[in-house]
Amino acid sequence: MTKNIITLFHGTSSDRVDSTDNPLKTCIKTHGFAEGTYFTNKEDIAEYFAETAVEEADERTGKKHELVVLKVMLDLSKITLLPDSNMYCEPLTMVYENQGFDSEDDWHSAINDGELELPETYQDSLDVLCSVVCKQAIPLDAIVALEID
Repeated sequence: MTKNIITLFHGTSSDRVDSTDNPLKTCIKTHGFAEGTYFTNKEDIAEYFAETAVEEADERTGKKHELVVLKVMLDLSKITLLPDSNMYCEPLTMVYENQGFDSEDDWHSAINDGELELPETYQDSLDVLCSVVCKQAIPLDAIVALEID
């Protein structure tokens, strides 16, 4: 039986990857990904989110953390990826520009005019928004491979 595998990126901070510096005990290497984790098919978007995660980790712990971009292979038979409604409502500049819009206002005008709808599938979400979310936790057995870029 062949597995249905997808390769995506996830941006985070070093404390989420390594349990030695994670007071929340949600280490990706030992527990998998928490529910509500976002993934992207663009490494530069993952890097942007990693920068945000590092800032939050630094503030939360008072320590300096490293930016981490993970390249993740996930078994789609064990998880459900959904469109990223947050990215649809508040797109990053690189997302709306990738779709041919000059500004976030133009993006929202297209939504209001019915020209741009929230993607219905995770595949369409990756094409339009470059991002998806997994509402449930992702256990280790659903992670086929994990590399730090």
